[in-house]
Amino acid sequence: MPFNIGPFELLLVLILALLILGPGKLPEVGSALGRTIREFRKASTDVESSLSVDPSKAAMFEDLARNLEAPHALGMTTVLVHSSTMDHPVQLEIKAWTEPPEHVHHMTEDLQGFLEGVWPGGDRVP
Repeated sequence: MPFNIGPFELLLVLILALLILGPGKLPEVGSALGRTIREFRKASTDVESSLSVDPSKAAMFEDLARNLEAPHALGMTTVLVHSSTMDHPVQLEIKAWTEPPEHVHHMTEDLQGFLEGVWPGGDRVP
């Protein structure tokens, strides 16, 4: 299921929504939510097609691994840029990994060095 929500969690959310909104307002809210999701999907498809970006030829650089899940799902190459000198909880979690999660293709502490390694002479567009 999307957003890693299981059937129990979904049922709990629906019951809470029914209790909070009431049976009269729930269909209206559900309809508005569905419209919003459709509009978001259409907008993201429009942006992708207008930019002519092929996700399989694109890369996403991020400092939070969880933010690389969606680009990975789209077929993009993902690069986690991290720091071994920071004691932020996210960085400490990354240090403890024996291997990166499936949605992280590459990891680097030196973004400039990484880019120079994959794109020598990085000041020119190939």
